[in-house]
Amino acid sequence: MEQGTGLVFQSLRLVEHANPSPAPCSEVRMHELSIVFYMIDTLEEVARQNELTTIQRVTFNLGEVSGVLPDYLVDCWNWAVKRTDVLHDAVLDVVPIAAVTVCNDCGKTYGTVAHGKTCPHCGSPNTVLLRGNETEIDTIEAL
Repeated sequence: MEQGTGLVFQSLRLVEHANPSPAPCSEVRMHELSIVFYMIDTLEEVARQNELTTIQRVTFNLGEVSGVLPDYLVDCWNWAVKRTDVLHDAVLDVVPIAAVTVCNDCGKTYGTVAHGKTCPHCGSPNTVLLRGNETEIDTIEAL
């Protein structure tokens, strides 16, 4: 984006889901569709509050163990934004966030997907997910 041509907003956490109207996404994609509808509601509110006419690009952080499928999310996004004014041609960039767990006994971190809840360093089940469950709007490029 050229300097002076728009605004960039950062870090809007999504903490709940809207109840979407029916759409031509399969049942498997309903979770992703509800997230997209909630994103659109949030983004339209940001646009209203800041007197924005067009949102061009949205960067979305998506945790590896969030349960959200990136391809489905993008498919639902592409369908849903066509039905809005402010987001009509907006591009969704999905940034994957690797899942990392910390062991409370040995203090080491490790990849959650590869090892699950048991620490590969000491064998302890006393672990906590540090990151990788995110679903958040990171940046918005708008006019």
